[in-house]
Amino acid sequence: MIARKIALVAAGATMVASAVFAPAASAKKQPQVLQPSSKWNLDYAESKCRLLRTFGEGDDEVVLIMDQSRPGDVFSMTVAGKPMKDLRLDPRDRAGGITTGGRFQHEPEKVEVRFGPGEESREVSYLKGDLGPYKPALIFSSMNFRGAEPEGNEAGPESGKVVVQAVTPGPIDFLARDISMERTRQIEWLQFDRRGGSIRLATGPMDVPIAGMQTCLEDLAQHWDIDVPAHRALSRLVQTADDGGTWIRPDDYPDSAIRAGEQAILNFRLSVGPNGIPTNCEIVRFTKATEFDEISCKRMLERARFEPALDSQGQPIKSVCFGTIRFVMP
Repeated sequence: MIARKIALVAAGATMVASAVFAPAASAKKQPQVLQPSSKWNLDYAESKCRLLRTFGEGDDEVVLIMDQSRPGDVFSMTVAGKPMKDLRLDPRDRAGGITTGGRFQHEPEKVEVRFGPGEESREVSYLKGDLGPYKPALIFSSMNFRGAEPEGNEAGPESGKVVVQAVTPGPIDFLARDISMERTRQIEWLQFDRRGGSIRLATGPMDVPIAGMQTCLEDLAQHWDIDVPAHRALSRLVQTADDGGTWIRPDDYPDSAIRAGEQAILNFRLSVGPNGIPTNCEIVRFTKATEFDEISCKRMLERARFEPALDSQGQPIKSVCFGTIRFVMP
C-alpha cells in the first residue's frame, strides 16, 4: 500500500507531514549577480495578486514571481531560469510547468534564501518544476521578507498536534501588513545559495512594488463577500475551533493522483459564517492538478469548524480563513 502524506496550514496553524532533507554542506562562491531586464509587472488576477520581473538576458534570464492571495506578509514565490542550475538541484526532481500545467514529483529539499543586505539567510523548503521556457524553477509556497514562515510553527506527523500562533489583541486591521514600508525600502537584492552555487537578483528597493501589491489585495478583498470596513477594526480574527490537521486526511489523497505520482500545493480561502461554520471554499493552485481541488474543498466544508471573527463591538461577523495544503508523495 502506498503511503500518503498531507501537510495542512490553516488560520495560523501548521501541520507538517512531509520529510525534509537538508542540503549537503559546501563552500560558497561569489554570487552571480543578475540585473533587472524588465520593470515590475503587477497583475490584478481574479483570485490573487502577482508581481513579476525578469533579471539577466539571453541564457542568463531569470523570472521572479511573487503571488499573494491573502492579507498580511505571506506570499508564494517562484524563481526560474537556466542560472538556477548553478544551485545543483536534485537531478531526481522532475515536474511539469507551474500554473501552466505543472506537476510535482518529489519531496522538497531546501535552499538558503536572503533578502539583503539587512536579513540573515534562512533555509527554505522548495519544490522544483518548469515554468514554460524557464527551466528549472524553484517554488516556495510560504515566504515573507524574513525568509520563510517560522519553523517553530511546525508539528511533525508523530505529534498529532497543531501549533497556533497567538492573536494580537484588538483592534485588528485584517488587511494590514506587519512589515513596514521602510523595511521593504531597505531591500537591495534577493539571493539564493545551495551546494556552493549562489544567484543574486538585484531587485532594488521593494517598497513601491509591495505598496502596489497591498493596493491590489485591498481591491481583491472587495470580492470576498465580507464587510471590509468592519475588518479594519476587528476584536478577533477567525480561529480554528478544532484540530485543523484533521481536515484533510491521508485517505483523501486522490487515487488518480497516486497512480500518476502527482503532488500539489493549494492555497485556499474559506468563507466562515457568524456561527463558525464554513460556507464557501475557493482554491488558488500552484499547478493544474485539478483533481485535488474538489476533494480538498469538500472535506474542509464538512470538517472544519471555527470560532468566528468578532467586530469592534465583540459581535460575530462573517469573515474568511486562509491556508495552504500540500499533498506529498513519500
